[in-house]
Amino acid sequence: PPLSSGGNAYQRLSSFFPKISQSLVAVLTTLDQSFGWLQSNQQKSFQELTAKSTLPANLCLDIFKWAIPLVPFVLTNVPAEVIGILTRYLVHMDKSVQERATQTLSVMMQQRPDLRPTIATAAADFLLQIPDTRYEIVHSVLDKLNRLLKEWVALTAPASTV
Repeated sequence: PPLSSGGNAYQRLSSFFPKISQSLVAVLTTLDQSFGWLQSNQQKSFQELTAKSTLPANLCLDIFKWAIPLVPFVLTNVPAEVIGILTRYLVHMDKSVQERATQTLSVMMQQRPDLRPTIATAAADFLLQIPDTRYEIVHSVLDKLNRLLKEWVALTAPASTV
């Protein structure tokens, strides 16, 4: 289960999980439209890129950062779209978003064996969309995909006998 099932609080909160899950997916997909495309190595600053946004950029980015780490703990059924969003954030221009996306994918890799192939596929699909001329981004995604795959291997390797 996404949250620890210990105690009365879990039982009281469990009725809210479906709505919280729907809301979290809606927040991520909505904010992705405004802030998800902000990849690293942009020529302009964050303020310049978001100046025409009708949303308060800093507040939305804070909500975005808050929502990302909740994914493995709140969503029992993580849509492939959300995993795709998280893989694109591996190279987001905001370092905090990058770190949170990397950590969230790592947590899902550890705690959700059923999502491991989806995570690896989403990262590889994203990688294939990046032009070779964007060497730094290609290298960064490859490095993070490599770490996730090594984590998967370590999690599935049989315990060594000493």
